[in-house]
Amino acid sequence: MNQFDKVKFNNCVELFRTILKMNSQDVPQVKKAYLQHAINFEETLDFETQLDLLVLEGDSIKMSERVHRIVSTELNEVKQGQVIANLLIDHLFSDQTQLSKDVGLFIREFRLYDGKFRFRPTLSQNLQLSSLRNLLMELDIIEYDSSAKEYVLADHRVQLKLVNRPSRAFSKKEYVETLKMREQ
Repeated sequence: MNQFDKVKFNNCVELFRTILKMNSQDVPQVKKAYLQHAINFEETLDFETQLDLLVLEGDSIKMSERVHRIVSTELNEVKQGQVIANLLIDHLFSDQTQLSKDVGLFIREFRLYDGKFRFRPTLSQNLQLSSLRNLLMELDIIEYDSSAKEYVLADHRVQLKLVNRPSRAFSKKEYVETLKMREQ
């Protein structure tokens, strides 16, 4: 899941804001303006393009019409950041792109136990999924429970997607056995 490497929520927000502020949508000019405030231009652009939030046409970057209508409304920076976060979440969980399919594979690792969806990764899973996990934490979709050393789904929209999938809840015994197997 290395396509999430170097993708940070703040960089995604900055790219949208840069495009909105610019009279030109020329890639080199947008890149120059963006890099004054953020890093990882290519990775951020690729990520937002793969989610169909941005469209590249030759040397020009454009927001999709729907995204432009939503993001370009007069909002303060906090509200605009929340709107962008919601757009990212909607597109990450749309099942329309390869990125959303990869997110779905990660989220399917969570199991319902004691009323919450939880996931305790193995060391190799933790390393392999770290960039995706970090992005989902930045978006407040998951949070880390340090006392249990596991991740918990925090976003109710994502929880509803998991509730509606064919699955079953784990008993406490099954949950503990699964955790023990992962620790080995």
